[in-house]
Amino acid sequence: MKFWGQLSIFILIGVLAGFSWLTLSGHFAVIDAAIIRVVYRWRSPGLTTTMLAISLLGNQVLFVASAGIVVFLVARKRWADMGRYLVLVAGQELINNLFKILVARPRPDNLPLAHETSYSFPSGHSMAAVVFYGALAIWLRRKNYGGRYANWGWFVLAALLALLIGISRVYLGVHYPSDVLAGFLVGTVWLLIFLRVTK
Repeated sequence: MKFWGQLSIFILIGVLAGFSWLTLSGHFAVIDAAIIRVVYRWRSPGLTTTMLAISLLGNQVLFVASAGIVVFLVARKRWADMGRYLVLVAGQELINNLFKILVARPRPDNLPLAHETSYSFPSGHSMAAVVFYGALAIWLRRKNYGGRYANWGWFVLAALLALLIGISRVYLGVHYPSDVLAGFLVGTVWLLIFLRVTK
């Protein structure tokens, strides 16, 4: 099992490297443009309000939740758990910012509905969603919350939340679809590495 876990991480890293190269080489430009055109057709005042709210689940809500988790762990004097959580969150933020700086991909400039100043690739909201909600699903499964039948349900819920957040970022015009997919990939790789190292 240990071998296959390590192999899966290396495979994902290879897929991420190849995907990043193909994206920056312009191979996904046509696909990005086609998806954006379809998504933009859905735009309406009501849906925009909904997508803005969903987008918050990948940033501001996670910040508040993370602060609450740290306070809880400090109050319980669970220093080791707090340290691991801070490494998980800080590592995700550091990796995302490094990618953005190294790749330096400008954001879409086609009628954005939200204001962002950082680079586009990969999507920080999508990456944070995979890392936070994925880690939360793993923790809930280990604690067996909801019983045997809910165990995999936590992963389905986490995946749906991440997917909705990714869609919201494309809908709002602040990311290309390939940015979102890259965020999912980077987040998955980081979460798997973190779980492997801290196991």
